Amino acid sequence: MSNFTTVEAPIRDLVALVYACVGLNLNLIPDAWCCGHGGTVLQAAFVIRLRGPHDIAVDFPVESGGTYVLTTDWHDGHVAREVGVGCGDLLEAYDFHRTRREREAQALDLGTTNRN
Repeated sequence: MSNFTTVEAPIRDLVALVYACVGLNLNLIPDAWCCGHGGTVLQAAFVIRLRGPHDIAVDFPVESGGTYVLTTDWHDGHVAREVGVGCGDLLEAYDFHRTRREREAQALDLGTTNRN
């Protein structure tokens, strides 16, 4: 029996998530099936394909308030070994890239403003 659960970490910047996945040597696949324990699957807008038997769904539920959410099956610790407990390693990499992208965008805005 599968026990898919949602990680309480809204994803607002899909590009930053792609960079985080690349940094962890993972693939983000559009419109795919997420594998869970016992052969259960969950269709999602994107799936982070892990090396173990379980994956992470990245979906855009209506009730999410305009953000993507992560859903996975924590059974037997496979996901935690690849992306950290509670997706901690993945979320840390995501936050790094999101912050970097925001700073780069601000720097571009300042550069454009200073030229006037």
